[in-house]
Amino acid sequence: MVRRNIFIGVCAVAVIGLLASTGCGGGGTDGDSGTDFGGIFVASDSTVGKIEVQPNSSTLAVGATTGFSVQVSNQSGAGVPNIQVACDSESGLAIIEPADGNELTDGSGFMSGTIGCRLPGSFQFACRLPIGTNLREFETIICTGGIPAGFDGFAGAAGGSLGGGVQTPSGGSNAGGSGVDGIELTSINVVTEFGSSSFTPEIDTTQVNCDDTGEEQDCEAFSDDVVQFSIQNNTNQSVRFTSYNYTVPNADGAGSSFTSVSLSLNSVLVAPGGGETGVQALFIEIRSGGSGACSLQKRFPDASFNIPGDLGFRNITFRLNGETEGGDSVTLVGRATVSFDNFDNC
Repeated sequence: MVRRNIFIGVCAVAVIGLLASTGCGGGGTDGDSGTDFGGIFVASDSTVGKIEVQPNSSTLAVGATTGFSVQVSNQSGAGVPNIQVACDSESGLAIIEPADGNELTDGSGFMSGTIGCRLPGSFQFACRLPIGTNLREFETIICTGGIPAGFDGFAGAAGGSLGGGVQTPSGGSNAGGSGVDGIELTSINVVTEFGSSSFTPEIDTTQVNCDDTGEEQDCEAFSDDVVQFSIQNNTNQSVRFTSYNYTVPNADGAGSSFTSVSLSLNSVLVAPGGGETGVQALFIEIRSGGSGACSLQKRFPDASFNIPGDLGFRNITFRLNGETEGGDSVTLVGRATVSFDNFDNC
């Protein structure tokens, strides 16, 4: 079982400057709400600072670049110098500077860099500190337009380790046109029994009994998972979307891909002239996994097998199907990375 959100930082890290205390003694420090257990510091939101990430622009053409800045502050609001900031991105976004995605803050707790759009789509960009699981901030960058002829995608740049993001076809966008160009899938989000997340979506594949002794039945919360799509229509016609399907590579863990049947959407009409609408549908369903209590598992709709408990990360391709008011068929394609594992949600 995968356990999340557990972090214990050693006291040696505390001297970097994000903490109110100045030493690593054997006892607590007045005014410091962290707990000192003989030299081991348990990080909490009240004893660490914050990181703020600000891109100069959140919408770029493919092949274009923009700067970004990062400010690191302690709990008193003062800048923290000489602390390493590590930045990463989804695959459609390149980190051009710093070249390896890592850099120390200056004397004011500030660092800066440059990012660029490799592919059309919507991609996450994140920077984090070496202390605390909550000290990471995400920004969404929208990359628009087609891939320029001869563009090498910023070869050698950092980034790309956070997953595939929401990639859209590389055709142009004709705002106000009468064809299907200009109808865009702008975001894909997975909602589980615990809501949505700005991180890579996590699908819990296997239900467990939360009572470790096994003497009582305390079943882990477990439910169907839903996918949400955001669609923008920059044409002069309304568009109605009614169904979608998706493909999962190596879906069974043995090398076989899986493509779902056509799944129904709550029929949604996207208004012309820049209208934006969200729609959701069933993504993953629960199935019996055994005869005992607390033994449910997850399955792709209409699949003949349950999802393996430790399937891991998969870059899933989604296709939304619709029709313009003029009768033209529309298919929007996007990709998103999802993690499948036996996560501990007790």
